[in-house]
Amino acid sequence: MYARCVIFKIILFIIAFTILFWFVKLHNILPQSKLANDIKSIPTLFGVGNFLFSIISGFVIQAQWRKWDILMDATRGEVSTLRQLYVVAHHFPIKERNDIRYHIYKYLDTYIKVNSAPTKHDLSFRSKKIDEALIRVEDTMFDVSTRYPDIGTLAFTYLTRAMEYREIKLQSSTHRLPIPIKIFLLFATASVIIGSLFLPFKDLMLNYYFTLIVALLAYGIILIVDDFDHPFRPGIYYLSVDAYKSLRSEIKNKLEYYNFIFEKADKKEEKNGHDK
Repeated sequence: MYARCVIFKIILFIIAFTILFWFVKLHNILPQSKLANDIKSIPTLFGVGNFLFSIISGFVIQAQWRKWDILMDATRGEVSTLRQLYVVAHHFPIKERNDIRYHIYKYLDTYIKVNSAPTKHDLSFRSKKIDEALIRVEDTMFDVSTRYPDIGTLAFTYLTRAMEYREIKLQSSTHRLPIPIKIFLLFATASVIIGSLFLPFKDLMLNYYFTLIVALLAYGIILIVDDFDHPFRPGIYYLSVDAYKSLRSEIKNKLEYYNFIFEKADKKEEKNGHDK
């Protein structure tokens, strides 16, 4: 859906730019007679402006890309350590093993549901439902660790690492591009697009083609920066929940294999929640 939205935005931009270009050229808003003495200086100044724009946008994209890498590593790390906890749970007695795996499953399920809700909570910030599900995992692990300290200590270490990855993800995702920089990028992009209309060409079609390419490149930078700035919004750079879904499905299948009754566990969990 988001891919279609991006294509739609680009098509709208091309249409708008085409209308602007031909309006400017056909109505002689920028008469060539007035630009005749500046034919040589205009491309040079425009080239310098584009060079400065590319340097600034390059630094912004690099910073955003670094944030994206941190978010990706934290997401993979969280899922990986939860999977390790799920595997280590095999060493506990069947009741404790199922309890651990069930609460990991509930945490994953809650995270996925919050992400896919129509009026979903922005996962860049804390969700009360997700935090409560994680607390239940922590309570279960703490209780099991006190009764089985040998393997419990190792298992609790995995949970601690998963919680640390979640904190890294939350902290990194709140680092948004400052509004002044956003405004500056928009202004710089508009300057590049409008400036491209001053390029001197005898052939109008060649003029249209090259100015459209320049305008599309400038507009594309804005789209990329905006996409990086919203990592939980479906897009090209999007922190999807596919890995969470895969682990949730794996745990569910394993619990069903051992005839675990989800409805009974859900009711017990609901009752405990009311009691608190």
